[in-house]
Amino acid sequence: MGAMEPVNLLYVVAILGMLATAIVLVLGIRSMTEAPHPDPHHSEKLMFMRVGMQALTAAVVLAALAQQ
Repeated sequence: MGAMEPVNLLYVVAILGMLATAIVLVLGIRSMTEAPHPDPHHSEKLMFMRVGMQALTAAVVLAALAQQ
């Protein structure tokens, strides 16, 4: 059996970014569906946070693919 390749740091960061984006997405959906009075400002804040995380994660994924 051959030696395992070291894990590329960009791959780890990309996976963590994807997980963080999914968590913020779930929190945003939960915030919008809170009964009886959802807070639109909190939902909007989470939406902008999710979009920013998606952009950063996409950039990291592209960097990881370009490094191959």
